[in-house]
Amino acid sequence: LDLVACGAALDVKKCLVVPCILLRQFKKKSGCFRYVLLTFSNSNVLDPQLEFKLHYNMKDNVTLSQGPTVLWSHDDMVYYTSLQAGEVMQVPVALSSVCLIGALPVKGILVLGTERSAKQGHGV
Repeated sequence: LDLVACGAALDVKKCLVVPCILLRQFKKKSGCFRYVLLTFSNSNVLDPQLEFKLHYNMKDNVTLSQGPTVLWSHDDMVYYTSLQAGEVMQVPVALSSVCLIGALPVKGILVLGTERSAKQGHGV
């Protein structure tokens, strides 16, 4: 197991800010990366919050946000998942490069990058 990210995030079910860790495990048999988001409870017990699989190694701009929610970028696209989302979702932004993903204090995310030009957007 590898540690991908750690931080604190608001757990909307408990209405508490809790410590979170995101772990990664490569599954040789399937060729997939398995990710598990764990939170610490008041009694210092690790609680699994969500688990998901990707066919690539999540390594760019990984952020833990309220929910808890996992946000990251891959191939200049921004993705997220949470218990509420129930699956990996793509954030609808058109960028040619993603520099930073962050959480804003009031239900928001910040994505900083270079906007895709009209030529790039139409495959020209």
